[in-house]
Amino acid sequence: GGTPEDRENYVLLAQTLREEFEREAVFKNKPRLLLSVSIAHHEKFLPGYDIASFNTYMDFISVICYDYHFSYESAVNHHSPLYSLEEDSDYSYDAKININYTIHYFMELADPAKLVLGIPTFGRTYKLENPEDTTLGSYADGPGDKGPSTGEKGFFAYFEICNFVNNENWTVVQTKPGYAGPYAYRGNQWVCYDDIAMIRHKVAYAKQNGLSGVMFWTIDYDDFLGNCQTDTFPLIRTARNALLSSDSMPIPDSGNQNTLEDDNRPPTVRPRPTPSVTPPLVRSDVRPQKKPLTILPRALPPLATPRTPASDRNDYAEQSDGV
Repeated sequence: GGTPEDRENYVLLAQTLREEFEREAVFKNKPRLLLSVSIAHHEKFLPGYDIASFNTYMDFISVICYDYHFSYESAVNHHSPLYSLEEDSDYSYDAKININYTIHYFMELADPAKLVLGIPTFGRTYKLENPEDTTLGSYADGPGDKGPSTGEKGFFAYFEICNFVNNENWTVVQTKPGYAGPYAYRGNQWVCYDDIAMIRHKVAYAKQNGLSGVMFWTIDYDDFLGNCQTDTFPLIRTARNALLSSDSMPIPDSGNQNTLEDDNRPPTVRPRPTPSVTPPLVRSDVRPQKKPLTILPRALPPLATPRTPASDRNDYAEQSDGV
C-alpha cells in the first residue's frame, strides 16, 4: 500500500504512465492500455493515496471492500459487511466499518463510474472461546484452523466453505438480509463469508450507485471445480449475470443501516476505542503532511479510443493478514 510520505510520487507515477500509454496508442495506432489502482479501505493505507488526483489519470479505482475485521481480533465479526451490523447508538464504532461508508467516502473524491467494488471469495475464520456462544460479537480465541487446501489459519476459500456447509454438518446462520453474508460454525470453528445471495446484493448496490463494476479476490478461491453447485465459479458467475441483467433488486435503506430488529441484534462485546476521525478509518496520529502537490496536466496527444473493458476484468491487491 501507499504511505503518506510517497503519495505525491505515486500520483507522478500515474501521470507518467498515462502519458506514455497515450503516446504509445497514437504511435502504434492501437487502443490505449488501461490504467488502474487498487486501494485498501484501512486507515493505515488511505493517507498514502491522493484519490482525487488518481481520478484524473486512472481508468479504474478498485476499492478493497473486505478484511474490515481479522481473525486476530477478540470477537468474531463479518469481514465484508455491506452495511453496519452494529446497533444504532451514540457509541457505534462499526458504523464506519462497512462497504457503504467506504464507497461513499470514495465517491466524494472520485467519479463513481471509475470505482470498482471489491468482493471476497474467501472467509475469515475464528476459534470460538465458548463453542456454545456463536453469534456475531462472541468472544474469539484466535484464528480458526487451517483449511484443507489453502493451509492458512484464519482463512478459508469459498470452495472449502461450501464443502464444509454441504458435507460436514456446519450450521449456517444468515445475518440481516442485504447487510452482510452468512456465518457458519461447527464446534469451536467459526467462519464468515459471502454467499450467492450476498453477491447479488453487492452487485445491485454497485449498479444503483453508478459504480463501474465489481472485482474479486480471487478467481481460484471460488468453487472453480463446481463441487458445491451445478456450475463452476458460482460466485463470479452470479456477479457477471447480475451485472449484465436489466433487472434490479432493492437494496436496504442506507438511512436506516444501523438499525437491527430486536431478535437479530448482536450481543454487546468488550468496548473498543472510539475513533476520533471524520473520514472512514483515516488515522489522526499520522504526522502532518506537506502542502499537497498540485500537478498541472502536460499537453497530451489526441486521445486514442480504448477498447471496451471486459466484463470479467479483475484487479488484485497484495493480500496479507494486515491488508
